[in-house]
Amino acid sequence: MSYLEDEKSNKAWFQNDEHFFYFIRYDGSKHSLLYAFFISCYKIAFDNRQQWILEEPISVSYLRYSIKHFIQDIIASFHLIFKAKYSIKNSHTQDNRNALSAMESNICSKFKNKEKTEITSKITILDNYSLQLHITGPDKQTKEIEIKGELY
Repeated sequence: MSYLEDEKSNKAWFQNDEHFFYFIRYDGSKHSLLYAFFISCYKIAFDNRQQWILEEPISVSYLRYSIKHFIQDIIASFHLIFKAKYSIKNSHTQDNRNALSAMESNICSKFKNKEKTEITSKITILDNYSLQLHITGPDKQTKEIEIKGELY
């Protein structure tokens, strides 16, 4: 298990194997660029040959704190009413000819059977080993991030 750490000591632990890159844990501010990377790329399959969709539950603790967390904490031993789900799909795009892979991910919360999209991300991996993220949060504000990579 390895981790990424930013200049403000936020940490995201991850693993990868021959099939997936996935994060295991995050400690730190939910307003950091590392958090944006963590939540957008929570789990990614290494298969660009075919269309795929991956969905799995995630901990609601990874979402920004709200009154829903407080209510869930009170009744958690009786009933779970607050849940979160991560989904990602590959989307072959013609928008960028330098793209090796393009994906779209979503974080959805479900509170008392009402589903809400919390975060939507478009992820592009470029042929120069850079990663571009276009993230839209629940407040409809967007962030664009580019992570430059180097091949050693």
